[in-house]
Amino acid sequence: MPEAVLKRMVILADLVQFELPINTIDDLMKRVSFQMDTRKGRQMSEATNLEAILRDLAAVRQTHISETEELKAHIRETEAPESPDPVQTTCPPKPRHNTATGRRKEIEAILASPESQKMTLREIASRVGVSPATVLNIRRRMERVRSI
Repeated sequence: MPEAVLKRMVILADLVQFELPINTIDDLMKRVSFQMDTRKGRQMSEATNLEAILRDLAAVRQTHISETEELKAHIRETEAPESPDPVQTTCPPKPRHNTATGRRKEIEAILASPESQKMTLREIASRVGVSPATVLNIRRRMERVRSI
C-alpha cells in the first residue's frame, strides 16, 4: 500500500483506539477535524494526512447523499398511485355481517335460494366468511326444521 494510505490508516486507528462510537460519517468527520485542530502545530505531514482523510470522508458523504436522493426519487416514481379499479368504483362492496346472527341469516338466505344447489359448502362459506362446517350445521338445522 502507498505510504499516504498507511498513514491515513494509522490516524483512523488512533480514533478507533479510544473506542468512541461513531454512528455517522459526520461523527467521524468531527473527530478527524478535532484531531486535526489538536495536531496542527506538531507535524505538518500528519495534518496534511488528516486533511486528506477529511476530504475523502466529505466525498463519501456527498456520494451517499446523492445516491440516497436518487433512490428516494426512484421510489417516489415507482410508487405512483395506481388508478382505481373501475369495477370497484362502480359497485360498492357487499356489507359483511359482523355478528354470528348476521352471518347465520346470510347463510340461511343463500341456502334458501335455488342457486345454492349449484354451490359447494366451501363456496358458500367463503362468500360469507365462515367455515364449511358452519354452513353444513346450518343446512342440517334447516332440514330438520322443515321435516318437523
